[in-house]
Amino acid sequence: MMLTMIAMILGQIYFSMPVAIIGNNFQLTNENFQMDKKKKARYLDASLSPFDCQKLHNHAKRLCDIQYHLLKAWSVVHNHICHISRTNTRSTQSMTMEMLENETDHQIKVKEGISRLLEAHAEAVMLLDVFIPHRRKSLHMDLDTHGQGVLSNMYAKAKRAINKAKVKSGHRSAVVDPRLASQTLRGRIWLLLEVPDSSRLASIVNQTMVGFALVSIMIFFTESLQELAESGVETNGCRSVVKNYCSTTGFSAMDPACFMRFDNGTTAFTQRIHFSCSSITESPSCYGNGLNFGSLNASALPCQDAFLESGADFVCYRQQCRASLNMIFDMGPYWIYFEWLFGMVFSIELALRFYISQNRKEFWKNVYVFFDVVAIVPFFVEVVELLFARIQPDYAIVATAPSFLSVIRVLKIMRILKLTRHFRGTKVLASTAIMVWKPLVIP
Repeated sequence: MMLTMIAMILGQIYFSMPVAIIGNNFQLTNENFQMDKKKKARYLDASLSPFDCQKLHNHAKRLCDIQYHLLKAWSVVHNHICHISRTNTRSTQSMTMEMLENETDHQIKVKEGISRLLEAHAEAVMLLDVFIPHRRKSLHMDLDTHGQGVLSNMYAKAKRAINKAKVKSGHRSAVVDPRLASQTLRGRIWLLLEVPDSSRLASIVNQTMVGFALVSIMIFFTESLQELAESGVETNGCRSVVKNYCSTTGFSAMDPACFMRFDNGTTAFTQRIHFSCSSITESPSCYGNGLNFGSLNASALPCQDAFLESGADFVCYRQQCRASLNMIFDMGPYWIYFEWLFGMVFSIELALRFYISQNRKEFWKNVYVFFDVVAIVPFFVEVVELLFARIQPDYAIVATAPSFLSVIRVLKIMRILKLTRHFRGTKVLASTAIMVWKPLVIP
């Protein structure tokens, strides 16, 4: 049932690839058009001379009027002072009473003009005080200092509301501004993981994660190749198969292959074979020692003769117990290094995505995060079983015995869904599926 479901999923993905290609090409064409449009707009803007536009203060008009009165009063004062200076250059003996009266009149007008000049200047100074920039504390510093104030509470509530609206909007630029993101470590990590076009390093990281996902899937299927796995009755894989059979059926059915066999060909049904020996020479009752099953001794019975009919059907036809004639290299001891490498890389990626998330609660509701979690579940199950249950991971596609781990390992095939995060066409398909799934389920 599980294999059928997986085959159906892969089939749907295969048949949906043309639609994904069309959607990807459409999105790329639209982005190129928008980029060309922005370049033309920037070129036109650069040809214009920029200027700053500011709103005039209410006192600006009054200051212009005062400036006019200042210049007018100064003009009057200047004219009378010039007239007095010309009069003083004449001889004081030739001055008549009329000329003295005129000079006195000019001096009075100069005094009045200076008074008007000083009054206008005083009013201008008072109005100009509004336009003088005063040194004040930053808003953030003020809020940090008076964190319990009314203004800080209003600011905090407004900030939470804005962040909530940004997260609900789902728009990338609304969550983080790429222009400011590079100023912090968290922002730089966000650019590397979420914006592959932001830099060459981000593009390399994106391509590397795609490569890890593809290689992990390839290795998962490569583990089933007989050319890369040692097989035969002497291998650990076959020993696990025999151990499972003897524990469940063989010991109770008194199957001779589950008990120690002497050199004279007789079987000691009171001495069970030990499967946990570190070496076959550790004890005469160890698996593969002497004439016990699993031994390569020429006098040892073949698999079909050593077991009863039920045991032969269960053990002898298993892939782990049949000798491989075309094995190229035994990769059994080395699969664990590849699997743990992929598991740690995918775990670090998920941890970093959680670190850069704007909303930690909404983070786990993302479908791409679900794919990431499913991809690393088998890795953590293997780690727990190895560290606590001392169960060596078995990376063969055909498990030696049904177990929880053998079922969980099937989830590794879901790593192919991690690719949906890194391809733009799949995002178009996902958004299309979200919009049309309701009409499709109508009978």
